[in-house]
Amino acid sequence: MKATVTAFNASLPTCSARTETDILIVFRPPADAQLDLGDILELDLLLLDQVQQVENLTKSQRIAVEIRSRDVHDLRLSSAHGEPRTLSDERRKEI
Repeated sequence: MKATVTAFNASLPTCSARTETDILIVFRPPADAQLDLGDILELDLLLLDQVQQVENLTKSQRIAVEIRSRDVHDLRLSSAHGEPRTLSDERRKEI
């Protein structure tokens, strides 16, 4: 699945990427990887909670990242306080 890098949080450090189907993925980028806003990543949302090779299509590079299942959010769900945006089985089938 393709996702576009949309934000960085240098204090954690984390990177956020969003798919065209409104799924937000947050992960810790490797220290040796150069990611920029707008980079297009190819990743596998069926390989969660383990290290996977993510392709940066913009830069023709591969990076190893772990995407945790708790860090994949369905942006089509309400963001009310205390309500998780956990990806449902129906949304996972869209992948």
